[in-house]
Amino acid sequence: VVLQLAWGTAEGQTCNHGLTVGVMEDKRRLVLHFDVNETIMIGDPVSDIGFTTSLNNVIAKMAIVRVSPGAADHYVWHDGSSLDVSQRPPDADVPPLIDSFRLPDGCQRFFEIFRRKKKWPAARFTEAGMPGEIYRPVFEECLSALQWRHAPQAKLEADGQHRFLPAFFHTLRELARQGRDFTVVLRTFGVDLPEVASALAAFADGLHPDFPIEEAIQDRIKRLRPNDADAQWALRRVDRSDINSAIQLCQYAAHLGKEGLGSDLSDAKGVLPAVLKVVDEALITKLVSAQSVLGIRDDYFFWTGHAHRPEAGKPLWITTNDSLVQHIFFDDNIHDKANDSIVAVRASAPVGDSSGSCFHSVSGEATRQLEGCLLVKAQPTVAIRQMDYFLDEIRRCEENFSLMVQDGKLTTLLQPSVGPTPFAGSLAANKNALRGC
Repeated sequence: VVLQLAWGTAEGQTCNHGLTVGVMEDKRRLVLHFDVNETIMIGDPVSDIGFTTSLNNVIAKMAIVRVSPGAADHYVWHDGSSLDVSQRPPDADVPPLIDSFRLPDGCQRFFEIFRRKKKWPAARFTEAGMPGEIYRPVFEECLSALQWRHAPQAKLEADGQHRFLPAFFHTLRELARQGRDFTVVLRTFGVDLPEVASALAAFADGLHPDFPIEEAIQDRIKRLRPNDADAQWALRRVDRSDINSAIQLCQYAAHLGKEGLGSDLSDAKGVLPAVLKVVDEALITKLVSAQSVLGIRDDYFFWTGHAHRPEAGKPLWITTNDSLVQHIFFDDNIHDKANDSIVAVRASAPVGDSSGSCFHSVSGEATRQLEGCLLVKAQPTVAIRQMDYFLDEIRRCEENFSLMVQDGKLTTLLQPSVGPTPFAGSLAANKNALRGC
């Protein structure tokens, strides 16, 4: 039996674009969305990405290069020095890793350029002879920080390493100690929700040896213990071939498999029946914000099938007249690009909108400018080495949120996107391309 939740707008809720000013950061409810792979987890066994490969990847994402036509493979480090370790003087300074969202002009991340090149693959970035050999001390430091130093605990460790970043659990415990009101939303394109939910349950039960739960906060932490149903939600568009199609949040009796909702966006035959379905975006927002913990499977093939356009990413709903709640989305694949976003920011529409939906897509350019307020390009290399990383980023986002509410910038950025987001390449060659746009 499918129970469809399609109630009207909640009492007192509007689609007004005016934001309330003056809410103190420490009183605001936080809704924290965490991507899983290479944001709070190093290694992805389901995708056959091993621990060391994943660790190399995240370091390579902070290693910055720039074009130099006469150099090896046409690139040098951002400081102008050679990528080829055989051409580097033994006493040469190591170009600093860069963790900022916006890079210097003309610079790119090593990972994006070399991730699939056979000569210098990002997966082997810090190995001997590779360009990232100069960053091997960072790799070793991270490896040591992630070493499991306790008796085996299958829900929390694998092969002698932490399955999930200690900074993630530290963040939850510290927010509980501060008395903050918050929700944890786990977001993934993969099939790792059962493992994350199991680890979070073990933490909430006080089983993580590095993060004992004192009696004063036990009740606050206990509410973060997910049950099986909490991690069995998935987002789907009613018509996956249409980038502007209505969005539903569905709960299934079992977790979706590796193929998710399928790679063929035009095929609706294989849709699994949901046991619970929320078909109104205002209600999805209310449900997500009201829960203590939720696990959501996002639609990878919808995102890639629509050429990574911002409108096709993992939806993040913002009720623009409500400064009592702040959503913050951590994902390592958030890019400083207007035509490529893994997060689809959707904001409530102005009063009088008659489209039948209270929410609209925000432009790719606006999405890019919302990093540091509603979005954070996660840097797991920093989180491994600095336990307060996520807390510091939350603080940064809260401060910027308050400033952007007060000066009106947030209201401006959350306006509807005008026209389709520009994107590189042709969708005509993609069998799952957007039709009729």
